[in-house]
Amino acid sequence: MQEYWQIWVDTGGTFTDCLAQSPSGDTRRLKVLSNSCLRGTLTAVHSPTEIHFSLSQPIPPRFALGQGLRLLGQSTDPIEIIEQSTEQSLRLAKPLTDETSLDQAIEIVFDMEAPILAARLATGTVASEPLPPLTMHLATTRGTNALLEEKGAKVTLFITQGFEDLLIIGDQKRPDLFALNIQKPAPLTAKVVGVEERLDVLGQALRPLALPQVAPPGDENQSAAIVCLHSHRNPEHEQRLARHLRDTGWRHVSVSSDLAPFIKVLPRAETTVVDAYLSPIMSRYLDGVERELADGKLRVMTSAGGLVPRADYQAKDSLLSGPAGGVVGAAMAGRQAGFDRVIGFDMGGTSTDVCRFDGDFDYRFQHRVGRARVLAPVLAIETVAAGGGSVCGFNGDELFVGPESAGADPGPAAYAKGGELPTVTDANIVLGYLPDSARLGGDMEIDRAKAEAALQT
Repeated sequence: MQEYWQIWVDTGGTFTDCLAQSPSGDTRRLKVLSNSCLRGTLTAVHSPTEIHFSLSQPIPPRFALGQGLRLLGQSTDPIEIIEQSTEQSLRLAKPLTDETSLDQAIEIVFDMEAPILAARLATGTVASEPLPPLTMHLATTRGTNALLEEKGAKVTLFITQGFEDLLIIGDQKRPDLFALNIQKPAPLTAKVVGVEERLDVLGQALRPLALPQVAPPGDENQSAAIVCLHSHRNPEHEQRLARHLRDTGWRHVSVSSDLAPFIKVLPRAETTVVDAYLSPIMSRYLDGVERELADGKLRVMTSAGGLVPRADYQAKDSLLSGPAGGVVGAAMAGRQAGFDRVIGFDMGGTSTDVCRFDGDFDYRFQHRVGRARVLAPVLAIETVAAGGGSVCGFNGDELFVGPESAGADPGPAAYAKGGELPTVTDANIVLGYLPDSARLGGDMEIDRAKAEAALQT
Protein backbone atom coordinates (compact mmCIF):
# COMPACT_ATOMS: atom_id res chain seq x y z
CA MET A 1 0.00 0.00 0.00
CA GLN A 2 3.00 2.33 0.39
CA GLU A 3 3.17 2.67 -3.42
CA TYR A 4 -0.44 3.81 -3.67
CA TRP A 5 -1.97 7.24 -3.27
CA GLN A 6 -4.79 7.27 -0.74
CA ILE A 7 -7.74 9.41 -1.89
CA TRP A 8 -10.84 10.16 0.21
CA VAL A 9 -13.66 11.98 -1.59
CA ASP A 10 -17.07 13.25 -0.43
CA THR A 11 -19.30 14.50 -3.25
CA GLY A 12 -22.26 16.66 -2.32
CA GLY A 13 -24.82 18.54 -4.38
CA THR A 14 -22.66 21.67 -4.66
CA PHE A 15 -19.08 20.92 -3.60
CA THR A 16 -16.79 17.89 -3.73
CA ASP A 17 -14.18 17.67 -0.98
CA CYS A 18 -11.02 15.61 -1.28
CA LEU A 19 -8.29 14.53 1.12
CA ALA A 20 -5.24 12.91 -0.50
CA GLN A 21 -2.13 11.27 0.92
CA SER A 22 0.87 10.62 -1.32
CA PRO A 23 2.96 7.42 -1.09
CA SER A 24 5.53 9.46 0.88
CA GLY A 25 2.89 10.52 3.44
CA ASP A 26 2.25 14.12 2.31
CA THR A 27 -1.36 15.21 2.81
CA ARG A 28 -3.32 17.58 0.53
CA ARG A 29 -6.83 18.98 0.81
CA LEU A 30 -8.92 20.15 -2.16
CA LYS A 31 -12.41 21.49 -2.90
CA VAL A 32 -13.97 21.57 -6.38
CA LEU A 33 -17.49 22.15 -7.63
CA SER A 34 -19.52 18.96 -8.02
CA ASN A 35 -20.26 19.79 -11.66
CA SER A 36 -16.52 19.31 -12.35
CA CYS A 37 -15.65 22.99 -12.63
CA LEU A 38 -13.02 25.27 -11.12
CA ARG A 39 -14.10 28.85 -10.62
CA GLY A 40 -12.04 32.01 -10.69
CA THR A 41 -11.67 35.47 -12.20
CA LEU A 42 -10.19 36.96 -15.37
CA THR A 43 -7.19 39.10 -14.36
CA ALA A 44 -5.70 40.15 -17.74
CA VAL A 45 -6.49 39.99 -21.46
CA HIS A 46 -3.31 40.02 -23.55
CA SER A 47 -5.21 39.44 -26.81
CA PRO A 48 -8.73 38.21 -27.72
CA THR A 49 -7.47 34.62 -27.39
CA GLU A 50 -4.79 35.02 -24.67
CA ILE A 51 -5.82 35.56 -21.06
CA HIS A 52 -4.47 35.51 -17.52
CA PHE A 53 -6.66 34.19 -14.71
CA SER A 54 -6.85 33.38 -11.01
CA LEU A 55 -8.61 30.19 -9.84
CA SER A 56 -10.06 29.08 -6.52
CA GLN A 57 -7.90 25.95 -6.83
CA PRO A 58 -4.39 26.36 -8.38
CA ILE A 59 -3.69 24.04 -11.29
CA PRO A 60 -0.37 22.81 -12.70
CA PRO A 61 0.83 23.70 -16.24
CA ARG A 62 -1.01 21.92 -19.10
CA PHE A 63 -3.74 20.79 -16.70
CA ALA A 64 -6.51 22.72 -18.52
CA LEU A 65 -5.53 21.64 -22.06
CA GLY A 66 -8.52 20.41 -24.06
CA GLN A 67 -11.03 21.60 -21.46
CA GLY A 68 -13.51 24.48 -21.77
CA LEU A 69 -13.52 28.07 -20.49
CA ARG A 70 -16.94 29.46 -19.56
CA LEU A 71 -17.61 33.16 -18.98
CA LEU A 72 -20.21 33.43 -16.23
CA GLY A 73 -23.09 35.74 -16.94
CA GLN A 74 -22.74 35.24 -20.72
CA SER A 75 -24.86 32.79 -22.66
CA THR A 76 -22.00 31.56 -24.85
CA ASP A 77 -20.80 27.95 -24.96
CA PRO A 78 -17.48 27.04 -23.28
CA ILE A 79 -14.43 27.92 -25.38
CA GLU A 80 -11.83 25.19 -25.87
CA ILE A 81 -8.44 25.76 -24.23
CA ILE A 82 -5.66 24.94 -26.72
CA GLU A 83 -2.61 26.05 -24.74
CA GLN A 84 -1.64 26.64 -21.12
CA SER A 85 1.82 28.20 -21.04
CA THR A 86 1.94 28.77 -17.28
CA GLU A 87 -0.22 27.89 -14.30
CA GLN A 88 -2.36 31.00 -14.91
CA SER A 89 -2.10 31.75 -18.67
CA LEU A 90 -4.33 30.30 -21.39
CA ARG A 91 -4.71 30.44 -25.16
CA LEU A 92 -8.25 29.90 -26.45
CA ALA A 93 -9.52 28.32 -29.66
CA LYS A 94 -11.65 31.39 -30.46
CA PRO A 95 -11.67 35.01 -29.27
CA LEU A 96 -13.57 36.33 -26.28
CA THR A 97 -16.74 38.37 -26.77
CA ASP A 98 -16.69 42.16 -26.71
CA GLU A 99 -18.62 42.20 -23.42
CA THR A 100 -15.75 40.48 -21.60
CA SER A 101 -14.12 42.64 -18.92
CA LEU A 102 -11.46 42.27 -16.27
CA ASP A 103 -12.59 40.67 -13.00
CA GLN A 104 -15.09 38.68 -15.09
CA ALA A 105 -16.09 35.48 -13.25
CA ILE A 106 -14.95 32.41 -15.18
CA GLU A 107 -15.08 28.64 -14.90
CA ILE A 108 -12.87 25.97 -16.39
CA VAL A 109 -15.18 23.07 -17.27
CA PHE A 110 -13.53 19.63 -17.07
CA ASP A 111 -14.81 16.61 -18.98
CA MET A 112 -14.58 14.17 -16.05
CA GLU A 113 -16.42 13.35 -12.86
CA ALA A 114 -15.67 15.60 -9.87
CA PRO A 115 -13.86 12.87 -7.82
CA ILE A 116 -11.52 12.27 -10.77
CA LEU A 117 -10.90 16.03 -11.15
CA ALA A 118 -10.01 16.20 -7.46
CA ALA A 119 -7.75 13.14 -7.74
CA ARG A 120 -5.94 14.60 -10.77
CA LEU A 121 -5.42 17.91 -8.98
CA ALA A 122 -4.10 16.14 -5.88
CA THR A 123 -1.67 13.98 -7.84
CA GLY A 124 -0.79 16.64 -10.44
CA THR A 125 -1.89 14.39 -13.32
CA VAL A 126 -3.12 16.02 -16.54
CA ALA A 127 -6.15 14.64 -18.39
CA SER A 128 -4.07 13.07 -21.16
CA GLU A 129 -2.11 10.90 -18.70
CA PRO A 130 -3.32 7.97 -16.57
CA LEU A 131 -3.70 8.47 -12.86
CA PRO A 132 -1.01 6.91 -10.67
CA PRO A 133 -1.91 3.77 -8.68
CA LEU A 134 -4.35 4.84 -6.00
CA THR A 135 -7.09 3.69 -3.68
CA MET A 136 -10.18 5.91 -3.68
CA HIS A 137 -12.74 5.82 -0.90
CA LEU A 138 -15.86 7.60 -2.16
CA ALA A 139 -18.95 8.84 -0.36
CA THR A 140 -21.62 10.64 -2.35
CA THR A 141 -25.07 12.17 -2.01
CA ARG A 142 -25.70 11.72 -5.75
CA GLY A 143 -28.45 9.15 -5.06
CA THR A 144 -29.89 11.10 -2.12
CA ASN A 145 -30.13 14.30 -4.13
CA ALA A 146 -31.70 12.58 -7.14
CA LEU A 147 -34.37 11.11 -4.87
CA LEU A 148 -35.04 14.32 -2.92
CA GLU A 149 -35.23 16.38 -6.10
CA GLU A 150 -37.21 13.60 -7.84
CA LYS A 151 -34.82 13.42 -10.79
CA GLY A 152 -34.44 9.65 -11.04
CA ALA A 153 -35.01 7.22 -13.90
CA LYS A 154 -38.30 6.27 -15.57
CA VAL A 155 -39.16 3.00 -13.82
CA THR A 156 -41.33 0.25 -15.25
CA LEU A 157 -42.56 -2.08 -12.51
CA PHE A 158 -43.16 -5.71 -13.52
CA ILE A 159 -45.29 -7.25 -10.78
CA THR A 160 -47.53 -10.28 -10.30
CA GLN A 161 -50.78 -9.81 -12.20
CA GLY A 162 -53.52 -8.51 -9.92
CA PHE A 163 -51.13 -6.49 -7.75
CA GLU A 164 -50.51 -3.57 -10.12
CA ASP A 165 -51.97 -1.12 -7.57
CA LEU A 166 -49.81 -2.34 -4.66
CA LEU A 167 -47.69 0.81 -4.36
CA ILE A 168 -50.71 3.10 -4.71
CA ILE A 169 -52.61 1.27 -1.97
CA GLY A 170 -49.53 1.11 0.26
CA ASP A 171 -49.92 0.14 3.89
CA GLN A 172 -52.89 2.42 4.71
CA LYS A 173 -50.93 4.33 7.38
CA ARG A 174 -52.30 7.84 7.88
CA PRO A 175 -49.61 10.51 8.39
CA ASP A 176 -52.24 12.70 10.11
CA LEU A 177 -54.86 10.62 11.89
CA PHE A 178 -57.64 13.26 11.86
CA ALA A 179 -56.98 14.83 8.46
CA LEU A 180 -59.96 14.60 6.11
CA ASN A 181 -58.00 15.13 2.90
CA ILE A 182 -55.04 12.74 2.93
CA GLN A 183 -52.40 13.61 0.32
CA LYS A 184 -50.47 10.42 -0.35
CA PRO A 185 -47.15 10.61 -2.20
CA ALA A 186 -47.31 9.12 -5.68
CA PRO A 187 -45.19 6.02 -6.43
CA LEU A 188 -41.85 6.48 -8.17
CA THR A 189 -42.95 4.29 -11.08
CA ALA A 190 -43.69 5.65 -14.56
CA LYS A 191 -45.43 2.46 -15.73
CA VAL A 192 -46.70 -0.81 -14.22
CA VAL A 193 -46.97 -4.13 -16.08
CA GLY A 194 -48.89 -7.09 -14.65
CA VAL A 195 -47.02 -10.37 -15.19
CA GLU A 196 -48.93 -13.61 -15.57
CA GLU A 197 -47.44 -15.82 -12.84
CA ARG A 198 -48.16 -16.82 -9.22
CA LEU A 199 -46.32 -18.64 -6.43
CA ASP A 200 -47.90 -19.83 -3.19
CA VAL A 201 -46.57 -19.08 0.29
CA LEU A 202 -44.16 -22.03 0.06
CA GLY A 203 -42.74 -20.87 -3.30
CA GLN A 204 -44.57 -23.53 -5.34
CA ALA A 205 -45.89 -22.45 -8.75
CA LEU A 206 -49.65 -21.98 -8.83
CA ARG A 207 -49.50 -20.35 -12.26
CA PRO A 208 -46.48 -20.75 -14.56
CA LEU A 209 -44.60 -17.66 -15.69
CA ALA A 210 -45.64 -16.26 -19.07
CA LEU A 211 -42.89 -13.93 -20.23
CA PRO A 212 -44.43 -10.62 -21.35
CA GLN A 213 -43.75 -9.06 -24.73
CA VAL A 214 -41.69 -5.95 -24.02
CA ALA A 215 -39.92 -3.43 -26.23
CA PRO A 216 -36.33 -2.35 -25.50
CA PRO A 217 -36.00 0.88 -23.48
CA GLY A 218 -35.98 4.09 -25.46
CA ASP A 219 -33.00 5.63 -23.64
CA GLU A 220 -30.46 5.10 -20.86
CA ASN A 221 -32.75 6.76 -18.33
CA GLN A 222 -35.18 3.84 -18.22
CA SER A 223 -35.03 0.93 -15.83
CA ALA A 224 -37.07 -2.08 -14.76
CA ALA A 225 -38.11 -3.27 -11.29
CA ILE A 226 -39.24 -6.90 -10.90
CA VAL A 227 -41.42 -8.00 -7.97
CA CYS A 228 -43.18 -11.38 -7.81
CA LEU A 229 -45.34 -12.52 -4.92
CA HIS A 230 -43.47 -14.87 -2.51
CA SER A 231 -40.22 -14.62 -4.50
CA HIS A 232 -38.35 -14.59 -1.16
CA ARG A 233 -39.20 -18.32 -1.01
CA ASN A 234 -38.48 -19.04 -4.69
CA PRO A 235 -36.74 -16.48 -6.94
CA GLU A 236 -37.02 -18.56 -10.14
CA HIS A 237 -39.78 -16.48 -11.80
CA GLU A 238 -38.05 -13.19 -11.04
CA GLN A 239 -34.69 -14.41 -12.30
CA ARG A 240 -36.18 -15.76 -15.55
CA LEU A 241 -38.03 -12.49 -16.13
CA ALA A 242 -34.83 -10.52 -15.43
CA ARG A 243 -32.89 -12.57 -18.01
CA HIS A 244 -35.70 -12.00 -20.51
CA LEU A 245 -35.60 -8.22 -20.00
CA ARG A 246 -31.81 -8.08 -20.27
CA ASP A 247 -31.95 -10.13 -23.48
CA THR A 248 -34.50 -7.64 -24.79
CA GLY A 249 -32.08 -4.76 -24.20
CA TRP A 250 -32.84 -3.53 -20.69
CA ARG A 251 -29.55 -2.66 -19.03
CA HIS A 252 -30.83 -1.57 -15.63
CA VAL A 253 -32.94 -4.33 -14.07
CA SER A 254 -33.58 -4.43 -10.32
CA VAL A 255 -34.82 -7.74 -8.88
CA SER A 256 -36.48 -7.91 -5.46
CA SER A 257 -35.10 -11.37 -4.59
CA ASP A 258 -31.56 -10.01 -5.10
CA LEU A 259 -32.08 -6.76 -3.19
CA ALA A 260 -34.41 -7.64 -0.30
CA PRO A 261 -35.21 -11.41 -0.16
CA PHE A 262 -37.58 -11.06 2.81
CA ILE A 263 -41.24 -11.66 3.57
CA LYS A 264 -43.70 -8.75 3.07
CA VAL A 265 -44.13 -7.81 -0.54
CA LEU A 266 -44.80 -4.08 -0.03
CA PRO A 267 -41.45 -3.03 1.50
CA ARG A 268 -39.70 -5.42 -0.89
CA ALA A 269 -41.43 -3.75 -3.85
CA GLU A 270 -40.70 -0.24 -2.57
CA THR A 271 -37.01 -1.10 -2.14
CA THR A 272 -36.78 -2.57 -5.64
CA VAL A 273 -38.41 0.48 -7.21
CA VAL A 274 -36.03 2.84 -5.37
CA ASP A 275 -33.06 0.80 -6.61
CA ALA A 276 -34.38 0.96 -10.19
CA TYR A 277 -35.11 4.70 -9.83
CA LEU A 278 -31.47 5.42 -8.88
CA SER A 279 -29.61 2.67 -10.73
CA PRO A 280 -28.98 4.48 -14.06
CA ILE A 281 -27.79 7.63 -12.28
CA MET A 282 -25.45 5.83 -9.89
CA SER A 283 -24.14 3.48 -12.60
CA ARG A 284 -23.22 6.35 -14.92
CA TYR A 285 -21.56 8.21 -12.08
CA LEU A 286 -19.54 5.32 -10.67
CA ASP A 287 -18.65 3.98 -14.12
CA GLY A 288 -17.27 7.41 -14.99
CA VAL A 289 -15.12 7.36 -11.85
CA GLU A 290 -13.95 3.76 -12.15
CA ARG A 291 -13.10 4.13 -15.85
CA GLU A 292 -10.31 6.57 -14.93
CA LEU A 293 -8.86 4.28 -12.24
CA ALA A 294 -7.03 1.83 -14.48
CA ASP A 295 -4.39 1.14 -11.81
CA GLY A 296 -6.59 2.02 -8.88
CA LYS A 297 -9.17 0.58 -6.55
CA LEU A 298 -12.57 2.11 -5.85
CA ARG A 299 -14.47 1.49 -2.64
CA VAL A 300 -17.82 3.17 -2.08
CA MET A 301 -19.46 3.99 1.25
CA THR A 302 -22.88 2.48 1.90
CA SER A 303 -25.73 3.87 3.97
CA ALA A 304 -24.65 1.52 6.77
CA GLY A 305 -21.29 3.31 7.10
CA GLY A 306 -19.16 0.58 5.52
CA LEU A 307 -17.00 0.53 2.39
CA VAL A 308 -17.62 -2.01 -0.38
CA PRO A 309 -16.00 -2.64 -3.79
CA ARG A 310 -17.70 -1.04 -6.78
CA ALA A 311 -18.87 -4.46 -8.05
CA ASP A 312 -20.81 -5.09 -4.82
CA TYR A 313 -22.41 -1.66 -4.63
CA GLN A 314 -26.17 -1.36 -5.16
CA ALA A 315 -28.09 1.83 -5.83
CA LYS A 316 -30.42 1.22 -2.86
CA ASP A 317 -27.37 1.51 -0.58
CA SER A 318 -26.54 5.01 -1.88
CA LEU A 319 -29.28 7.01 -0.16
CA LEU A 320 -27.24 7.89 2.93
CA SER A 321 -23.74 7.25 1.57
CA GLY A 322 -22.39 10.76 2.20
CA PRO A 323 -24.25 11.32 5.50
CA ALA A 324 -23.08 7.91 6.80
CA GLY A 325 -19.49 9.07 6.40
CA GLY A 326 -20.42 12.14 8.42
CA VAL A 327 -21.77 9.96 11.25
CA VAL A 328 -18.59 7.88 11.42
CA GLY A 329 -16.43 11.00 11.24
CA ALA A 330 -18.44 12.82 13.92
CA ALA A 331 -18.20 9.82 16.26
CA MET A 332 -14.43 9.57 15.82
CA ALA A 333 -13.93 13.33 16.22
CA GLY A 334 -16.05 13.29 19.36
CA ARG A 335 -14.05 10.44 20.89
CA GLN A 336 -10.76 12.16 20.09
CA ALA A 337 -12.09 15.22 21.92
CA GLY A 338 -13.13 13.11 24.91
CA PHE A 339 -16.87 12.84 24.22
CA ASP A 340 -18.81 9.60 23.79
CA ARG A 341 -22.12 11.38 23.17
CA VAL A 342 -22.33 13.46 20.00
CA ILE A 343 -25.02 15.22 17.96
CA GLY A 344 -24.03 15.54 14.30
CA PHE A 345 -25.46 18.27 12.06
CA ASP A 346 -24.38 18.00 8.41
CA MET A 347 -25.76 20.68 6.07
CA GLY A 348 -24.86 20.17 2.44
CA GLY A 349 -25.98 21.83 -0.76
CA THR A 350 -29.20 19.87 -1.20
CA SER A 351 -30.00 18.18 2.11
CA THR A 352 -29.41 18.50 5.84
CA ASP A 353 -28.62 15.40 7.91
CA VAL A 354 -28.76 15.03 11.69
CA CYS A 355 -27.50 12.06 13.74
CA ARG A 356 -26.93 11.02 17.34
CA PHE A 357 -24.02 8.94 18.67
CA ASP A 358 -24.18 7.58 22.21
CA GLY A 359 -21.15 5.33 22.46
CA ASP A 360 -22.24 3.03 19.61
CA PHE A 361 -23.82 3.33 16.18
CA ASP A 362 -27.59 3.06 15.89
CA TYR A 363 -28.98 1.18 12.89
CA ARG A 364 -32.34 0.99 11.20
CA PHE A 365 -33.45 -1.75 8.85
CA GLN A 366 -36.19 0.26 7.18
CA HIS A 367 -35.80 3.94 6.40
CA ARG A 368 -37.53 6.66 4.45
CA VAL A 369 -35.88 9.38 2.37
CA GLY A 370 -38.18 11.84 0.64
CA ARG A 371 -41.18 9.82 -0.59
CA ALA A 372 -39.34 6.51 -0.75
CA ARG A 373 -39.02 3.68 1.78
CA VAL A 374 -36.13 1.22 1.63
CA LEU A 375 -35.57 -2.14 3.30
CA ALA A 376 -31.81 -2.11 4.02
CA PRO A 377 -29.53 -1.56 7.02
CA VAL A 378 -28.63 2.13 7.48
CA LEU A 379 -27.17 4.31 10.17
CA ALA A 380 -29.89 6.21 12.04
CA ILE A 381 -29.89 9.58 10.25
CA GLU A 382 -32.68 12.11 9.78
CA THR A 383 -32.57 13.78 6.33
CA VAL A 384 -34.59 16.74 5.05
CA ALA A 385 -34.46 18.43 1.65
CA ALA A 386 -33.14 21.71 3.05
CA GLY A 387 -29.49 22.37 2.25
CA GLY A 388 -27.60 25.53 1.42
CA GLY A 389 -28.64 25.30 -2.22
CA SER A 390 -32.30 24.40 -1.57
CA VAL A 391 -34.59 26.84 -3.37
CA CYS A 392 -36.87 29.06 -1.25
CA GLY A 393 -40.25 30.12 -2.56
CA PHE A 394 -43.71 31.48 -1.78
CA ASN A 395 -46.85 29.72 -3.00
CA GLY A 396 -49.27 32.53 -2.16
CA ASP A 397 -50.03 31.24 1.34
CA GLU A 398 -46.74 30.29 2.92
CA LEU A 399 -42.99 30.23 2.48
CA PHE A 400 -41.40 26.90 1.56
CA VAL A 401 -37.91 25.42 1.22
CA GLY A 402 -36.96 22.68 -1.30
CA PRO A 403 -37.08 20.01 -2.50
CA GLU A 404 -35.62 21.65 -5.64
CA SER A 405 -31.97 22.64 -5.33
CA ALA A 406 -29.86 25.15 -7.27
CA GLY A 407 -26.98 22.64 -7.07
CA ALA A 408 -23.50 23.60 -8.22
CA ASP A 409 -24.73 25.03 -11.52
CA PRO A 410 -26.04 27.71 -11.37
CA GLY A 411 -25.97 27.53 -7.56
CA PRO A 412 -27.31 30.18 -5.17
CA ALA A 413 -27.92 33.65 -6.65
CA ALA A 414 -25.10 35.06 -4.49
CA TYR A 415 -22.57 32.93 -6.39
CA ALA A 416 -23.16 35.29 -9.37
CA LYS A 417 -23.25 32.37 -11.74
CA GLY A 418 -26.58 33.07 -13.37
CA GLY A 419 -28.80 31.66 -10.64
CA GLU A 420 -32.00 33.67 -10.22
CA LEU A 421 -33.85 31.56 -7.64
CA PRO A 422 -33.22 32.40 -3.96
CA THR A 423 -31.75 29.65 -1.79
CA VAL A 424 -31.09 29.04 1.89
CA THR A 425 -27.55 30.37 1.35
CA ASP A 426 -28.93 33.62 -0.09
CA ALA A 427 -31.25 33.99 2.91
CA ASN A 428 -28.35 33.42 5.32
CA ILE A 429 -26.30 36.11 3.53
CA VAL A 430 -29.11 38.69 3.64
CA LEU A 431 -29.77 37.87 7.31
CA GLY A 432 -26.09 38.34 8.11
CA TYR A 433 -25.41 34.73 9.15
CA LEU A 434 -22.83 34.54 6.35
CA PRO A 435 -20.64 37.66 6.07
CA ASP A 436 -20.29 39.42 2.72
CA SER A 437 -16.53 38.88 2.95
CA ALA A 438 -16.88 35.08 3.11
CA ARG A 439 -15.15 33.10 0.39
CA LEU A 440 -16.64 29.73 -0.46
CA GLY A 441 -14.45 27.19 -2.20
CA GLY A 442 -11.33 29.35 -2.23
CA ASP A 443 -11.81 32.51 -4.34
CA MET A 444 -15.59 32.20 -4.82
CA GLU A 445 -16.80 35.60 -3.71
CA ILE A 446 -20.29 36.36 -2.41
CA ASP A 447 -22.45 38.93 -4.22
CA ARG A 448 -24.92 40.18 -1.60
CA ALA A 449 -26.78 42.36 -4.11
CA LYS A 450 -27.73 39.37 -6.26
CA ALA A 451 -28.95 37.48 -3.18
CA GLU A 452 -31.13 40.45 -2.18
CA ALA A 453 -32.51 40.81 -5.71
CA ALA A 454 -33.45 37.12 -5.89
CA LEU A 455 -35.21 37.23 -2.53
CA GLN A 456 -36.99 40.47 -3.39
CA THR A 457 -38.33 38.95 -6.60
